[in-house]
Amino acid sequence: MVNYTDYLLVLPSTTSTFYTLLFPLRGECIFHNLENGYNPSSEKKVLQGETVRVRCYHGYSLQNYRNIMTCTESGWSPPPRCIRVKRECSIPEMDTYLNAYPRKDTFEVGDVLKFSCSQGRIMVGADSVQCYHFGWSPRLPTCKVRKVKSCAPPPQLLNGKGKETHKEEYAHNEVVEYACNSRFLMKGSHKIQCVDGEWTALPVCIATDELKKCKGSTLFPPEGKPAHTIEYDHNTNKSYRCRGKSEHKHSICINGEWDPKVDCKEGTNCVNLPTFDDAVLIDREKDSYKSGEQVAFKCLSYYQLDGANTIQCIKGKWIGRPACRDVSCVNPPQVENAIIQNQKSRYQSGERARYECVGNYDLFGEIDVVCLDGTWTKPPQCKDSKGKCGPPPPIDNGDITSLLQSVYPPGMIVEYRCQASYELQGNRNVVCRNGEWSEPPKCLEACVISEETMRKHHIQLKWKHDKKLYSKAEDTIEFTCRYGYRPRTALHTFRTTCREGKVVYPQCG
Repeated sequence: MVNYTDYLLVLPSTTSTFYTLLFPLRGECIFHNLENGYNPSSEKKVLQGETVRVRCYHGYSLQNYRNIMTCTESGWSPPPRCIRVKRECSIPEMDTYLNAYPRKDTFEVGDVLKFSCSQGRIMVGADSVQCYHFGWSPRLPTCKVRKVKSCAPPPQLLNGKGKETHKEEYAHNEVVEYACNSRFLMKGSHKIQCVDGEWTALPVCIATDELKKCKGSTLFPPEGKPAHTIEYDHNTNKSYRCRGKSEHKHSICINGEWDPKVDCKEGTNCVNLPTFDDAVLIDREKDSYKSGEQVAFKCLSYYQLDGANTIQCIKGKWIGRPACRDVSCVNPPQVENAIIQNQKSRYQSGERARYECVGNYDLFGEIDVVCLDGTWTKPPQCKDSKGKCGPPPPIDNGDITSLLQSVYPPGMIVEYRCQASYELQGNRNVVCRNGEWSEPPKCLEACVISEETMRKHHIQLKWKHDKKLYSKAEDTIEFTCRYGYRPRTALHTFRTTCREGKVVYPQCG
């Protein structure tokens, strides 16, 4: 039993919504009522500094979007009152050259919007944003004019040649492959790339008959002659074992030098820089790298960096690889009764493929599809315009989930959804048939049972276990008089129905 002489009772003001808050002068709080939320099954006592987790009705939250109250010296913080919160984001203002996907009029909290730039511009900023209760985050990107430079024809390779067709100009990121002539070996990467007007490092072709030989080593297994008098041809692979070690080491003769160097010291330097099919070296290549040293790479065309772009020398071994992810697209979606203009074998992320309907067919939807991170956006349709429909009929308190179009082909299906706190009644999908849309659904407003009104009318919910103060449209709600009061309205008024967001309350006196 609570001793009320030790408690401070806070009564409601005439201007605020009713709620009761009791907290003791000894630093305790009592929780038994949550406005626009679910009440606890029984009264809770909480000491100062302790917390209580609450459940608000759908579309509501405590102050500052919280769901936990803390007992403080001055009472509950925040107060036990759930307020309506923002659950949607509208289409944000965007850069003129910025394309956004998917295309909708409104977005729910948690939805993600992806972007690409048109007309060959480059994106500055994040490539996607997310809808939060406070709006879009992070900031939207912008599209800037591409300032990177193109390259002149690639340099000639001595004792080798390029595999690509010769052009007068090469675009930023374009790659050229080389091959050495017969009886020549390549040293370095077989690819170079145009990076902002300059080509990356050119490989070297070395003649096999001009390559120097390597001298023998006392660490090699004996061959019946003094080690220093033996010579080995280029590309000879020798194995040896150091004293006290079980594993074998291997070295290759490369133009008069053993690679790696033949010795039994614990080497920490790295040689033989690895090559990758999806990345090229940015830094200048060296013969040897110290332990701890990093080397940077750049992703080739059609690839996007998705992590680190470096590898690191750690005690004689290369660790890691450039995280290049293929974001290109191939084979744009096939559309019946349509052709794809200037179709290519491969598209970079952000590039478009355009459709053209053939014969007497009309195009419905977006004329282009866009390659976004390896996936094509939704293609259009080419259909007979006979029996087409105009925009789907608008409904109160709801809208379609897709971008509104001026014309729709026969057989097209459009989906509706209701605004927050409204319930959809009927089929959420409508179909275009013979130039007419099927019957659209309705969005019915829900009812919130007012505890203040029940108190003024001296009534309560009939069933004690029924704590639900939020009822859907057409739900039946039953009331009864509070203890000590009798009905003042007809008995049938104590069983009412939620209609259009309104409840007719009975009265007791």
